[in-house]
Amino acid sequence: MQTLSVKKTKQNNVHELLARMSDIPDMPFSVKVTDCSKSESNPNSVQIQGIYRQSSQSDIVDYYIEGMERCGWDLKSSYIGDEAILLFSRPSGTYCSISVRRKRQLCITIL
Repeated sequence: MQTLSVKKTKQNNVHELLARMSDIPDMPFSVKVTDCSKSESNPNSVQIQGIYRQSSQSDIVDYYIEGMERCGWDLKSSYIGDEAILLFSRPSGTYCSISVRRKRQLCITIL
């Protein structure tokens, strides 16, 4: 498991953040996590941001499509352009949005 740089959270919330992220695939080795935070407006929302270096946008998109489906998520919608946006859901009503930008930025939001 990768070490996360956790900002804007208290130490006792770190375990809750990690638990919310446990049902998504780990970040690929080519991604460096830059931020992990919990939304102040929506306490059930967690956001992870990172920068990918060696992989292409399409490699990261393929990785998450395959990995999320293996973890029980259903791909509901996707858009691939300068920014790739993937929207997944689970039967429990949980949603996950993954944004992969060509500028080497990755953002995962779990609602």
